[in-house]
Amino acid sequence: MAYDPRNGGTEDAALLAQAATGDARAATELYRRHARAVYRYAWLASGSEAEAADVLQEAFLAAFERAHGFDPQRGSFAAYLCGIARHLLYKRYDARVQALADTESLADGAVELPALPHEQLERAQALA
Repeated sequence: MAYDPRNGGTEDAALLAQAATGDARAATELYRRHARAVYRYAWLASGSEAEAADVLQEAFLAAFERAHGFDPQRGSFAAYLCGIARHLLYKRYDARVQALADTESLADGAVELPALPHEQLERAQALA
């Protein structure tokens, strides 16, 4: 079946419904049609090829699990996938930010900071 972008949303919705029930052929066709666009978006947004590849896979899995969420009247399936990818990237970013030390504890001096580079050099010279 040749892909026609003019009615691609309807075709993609039908393929998504089939993929959600486990049809590997439908899932492969959707992946073939839209993986490049989603990967490119995730790569540009994250700056990492590895993270883009992970997000690409997660976006397709999420789309297959929530097939009812795609409405071809609201936009293309590629745009829907990029929206999922954006959400996944935000979640990854939030997890990294939360792993950093609390800024208030840094401001209060409760966290021991490493010496500045010039202080480290002076200390090394004094020890020598």
